[in-house]
Amino acid sequence: MKVCQDHPFDAWYTEDLGHDIHLDFMYSSAGTKLVIRIDVNLAKIDGVTAMRIALYTLEILEGATAIHCPEFKKNGVLSKLRVKLNFARMFTSVLLDLFRAYSWKFLFGRWSSSDAAKQPNSPSTLFQYYAEPDPQPAVYRTFAPGESKYKNLVSALERWRKQKKAVGFFYLINYAPLVSPGIIYPKSGSDLLSAQKRLNGAYVLPGNPPPPPVWVFDNCLLSRLVLLNNYGKHEHNFKAKATGFKWDWIGMCAPVSGAGAIQINGEFLCWVRGTRHDLDLNQDIFQAEFGPQVSEMSQITHWKN
Repeated sequence: MKVCQDHPFDAWYTEDLGHDIHLDFMYSSAGTKLVIRIDVNLAKIDGVTAMRIALYTLEILEGATAIHCPEFKKNGVLSKLRVKLNFARMFTSVLLDLFRAYSWKFLFGRWSSSDAAKQPNSPSTLFQYYAEPDPQPAVYRTFAPGESKYKNLVSALERWRKQKKAVGFFYLINYAPLVSPGIIYPKSGSDLLSAQKRLNGAYVLPGNPPPPPVWVFDNCLLSRLVLLNNYGKHEHNFKAKATGFKWDWIGMCAPVSGAGAIQINGEFLCWVRGTRHDLDLNQDIFQAEFGPQVSEMSQITHWKN
């Protein structure tokens, strides 16, 4: 995965060809291993739809003459009033965090202490992370426990959230090809498993994911949270066995802590991301749930270079 991730993005990706999704099927020289690299314009196509397109393409490459594409699981209807109230709470909290960050910088000449910046959990510590000498990109660690362990992942993330003193969880509700972002300020980690509580936490009605300029704001929001992306269960008619999974975002800051999961033909795969210091502090949590990590790599930093 790391070798394929580090492969240069050529003109197929970087020139404006009017395509919102690009797929690379990268085979080993012996033809026994395959990495699918997906590049998707999230302003036009959500990640889950892009993943499904890639997996159905693999069915065709393996010789399928017809494919069965079941409908997406339908999520519930959002309350417009609740969404507006949630947005006001979210926006106000970020503005207050920014006010505190700039006030601290004005009074003390720095955003926060260097020690706090090793495991950022606020805009001030996020800014200090990049003010330190040689800030590093995020680290990704992938796991492949095989059997479905989504509830174990949620439990591990709750322990991680408490350790780093994050205030809640960020997630996306899928209305393919649209999404609705939400935040849960949990009384327990199991709140993430409640479909109704996730609906209640939505703060934007279904729409396209945010374009790059919005990430300036979103990174400040996400610095206080732990992100969880659930790509769902997928059943496909191909022989290839899924052994690893990673999803990256161009524009997401390194200190944003998060995890993602997918299940393909019964194989449960997940990843965690954050600063190396943050992941090292909590590595035991994830190894206890999923066993040894399968791979480690950094976030993508060579896009369009």
